[in-house]
Amino acid sequence: MTVAELPFVFALVFIGTAFTSATLQTVAKVWPRPANIPPLSAADIDQLTPKERMDAINSTHASRIQALSTFGVMLGVAFTVGGLIYTAGTLEATQQGQITDRYTKAVEQLGSQARDVRLGAIYALERIARDSERDHETVLAVLAAYAREHGDEKGYSKASKDVVAALTVIGRNPPEKWTIGWLDLSEVQAPSVRLTGLDLQFVDLVSANLSRTTLTDGNFRNARLIRANLSAANLSDSVGDAYVVKPIGNRPASFVQADLQGADLERAMCAGVDFSGADMRSINAKNSGMYSSNLSGADLRKANMSGASLGDADMRDSMLSYADFHGAKMQGADFRGAQIDNIDLRGADLRKAKGLPSIDQIKKLGGKVDEDTKF
Repeated sequence: MTVAELPFVFALVFIGTAFTSATLQTVAKVWPRPANIPPLSAADIDQLTPKERMDAINSTHASRIQALSTFGVMLGVAFTVGGLIYTAGTLEATQQGQITDRYTKAVEQLGSQARDVRLGAIYALERIARDSERDHETVLAVLAAYAREHGDEKGYSKASKDVVAALTVIGRNPPEKWTIGWLDLSEVQAPSVRLTGLDLQFVDLVSANLSRTTLTDGNFRNARLIRANLSAANLSDSVGDAYVVKPIGNRPASFVQADLQGADLERAMCAGVDFSGADMRSINAKNSGMYSSNLSGADLRKANMSGASLGDADMRDSMLSYADFHGAKMQGADFRGAQIDNIDLRGADLRKAKGLPSIDQIKKLGGKVDEDTKF
């Protein structure tokens, strides 16, 4: 029971006591009893025996005592609930003090020279984030700062275990709603690690190095990955879509100018995502959902886009040489200014597409079409 709940409990107890008292009084009034008897006269009282007089006096006193007892019980309930409120308030203050002490100790341990101590501190902070809603975002911000400061500066070797632990804790404990804005993980160095199933919504990964990193089953809605290095990263089954699943007003992930060379986005849901200017050479985006995405100026040479959904995608001025669009759904896509030599369009649906040359010109440029290609 929390302090906030106690006034409600007090109100219920008070109302219940009052209701019970009123009910008993009502029952007493309607309970069958003998016909009204006129008050006793002085002569009648003189005729009573000593025992009868004593019984009458005791009956009167009993009624008064009962009324006082009822009042006393209600007053006792009020004092009891008040005591509970005071106790709960004291308990909450004590708990907050303990959380503060745990938080301070964990932050101090992050500076330890021993990696095991640092790992323990990271998981202690995770426990605090789960125990204290008011400290949730603060803890994640501290772990983000730690990951930024302790990443591999060269960016070539594998990220340390404590940096991976910090990123994992961040990704599996997102708040229901961010109030501090974007969580700053810009320029974090975390190459060649496994970070699966993480929720990285509203995370700023601008210029981050996540090359060769496994990011499968991740959630990148509203994330910022501008100029991020995701070359050879595995993003299979990850989510980048905001427009289709999320209400209007949320922003999609931004992969503007990101390095995605050789990245694995097979079956990734990236509808409405901004890939403009991104390096996507040799990417595997087979059966991915990229409809309404911005691929303008992107380098998709030798990309595997077979079976991908690219309806209404903006592919203006993109480089598509030797790209495989076999069976891709590209209705309404805009190819104006795109480089399309040696492109594979067999079985692709290109109805209402803009900027494509004639079939004969596509073939002269080394492109592949067949009877299943739809123009």
